[in-house]
Amino acid sequence: MKIFITRLAIFVLPILLLAFPLDLLLSHLLKNTREYAGEVEVWNDIYDGKINADVLVYGSSRAWKHINSQLLEDSLGMSTYNLGMDGQLFWLEYLRHKIYLQYNHAPKLILLSLDIHSLERNEELYNKNQFLPYMLWNKDIYQFTSPYKGFTWVDYNIPLVRYLFNQKATIHTIISTAKPNQEKTRNKGYKGVDLPWDVKLEIANKRKGLYNAYVDSAALKLLEQFVTECATKKIELILVYAPEYIESQKFFSHKNDVMATYTSLAQKHHLRFLNYLSHTLCSHKDLFFNNTHLNKKGSDLFSEKLAADLKNKKGLQVF
Repeated sequence: MKIFITRLAIFVLPILLLAFPLDLLLSHLLKNTREYAGEVEVWNDIYDGKINADVLVYGSSRAWKHINSQLLEDSLGMSTYNLGMDGQLFWLEYLRHKIYLQYNHAPKLILLSLDIHSLERNEELYNKNQFLPYMLWNKDIYQFTSPYKGFTWVDYNIPLVRYLFNQKATIHTIISTAKPNQEKTRNKGYKGVDLPWDVKLEIANKRKGLYNAYVDSAALKLLEQFVTECATKKIELILVYAPEYIESQKFFSHKNDVMATYTSLAQKHHLRFLNYLSHTLCSHKDLFFNNTHLNKKGSDLFSEKLAADLKNKKGLQVF
């Protein structure tokens, strides 16, 4: 038995000793990727402490595709960065907020871009490979991503394992190595999308029928905690609901309940709530590339309107 253990140790030990430096190398190379909707670029800026902005934008793709950081910065005279996360809900937006404050100064103002899905919970960890370079032994990432289907305990705790059978990540690592000086996907976290109207998606949404919107109680509790934390840290928090194409708004059931939750939260904590669901932008199909996302022209017009309302201290209420 002792001989077996000795031989096993002789075999395993070199692998373990090599695993960590190889993990570091792959993670370093993957940080150069322009894949994953530009999320890795944003994570790099966060962990490198390069942001330290006066104004931060939080939210989903309806944040990073809608709110032009540079336009807001030029208009407000305050440094601005968009931390919107592609396809994510508030649960993981809060994770990014939490990690941001560990490596950067607290902002003066946070614009929280809400949508119909913000307080829902997904089963699958969308766009999970964005976490690969940062997740080893990272307690915060483990806490907020492990409840999803995506990674196992060994992925978070054993070096190299999460890369071994991840072909997509390996390919992106090779590409990033071959093209080390690629142009960034986003500018201060923002990227306008200059695409025509997505007819196929419009047809698919109509076939699906009504989407049953809902509020997850745990997500709402976390949002309440976030609001309290902002108040404690003297960070001004403003809720924003960006425009949606007017025809798409009828595809959601219980939407009024979700909006009422946001309104109640704003009233309870005396927050400004800038809601643009009834704005004239929502009526112009040429400003959108799908039901819920503005195109580049639309996002610039919206960002100009948002900047003007922020400067005018204007609050647009629901209903």
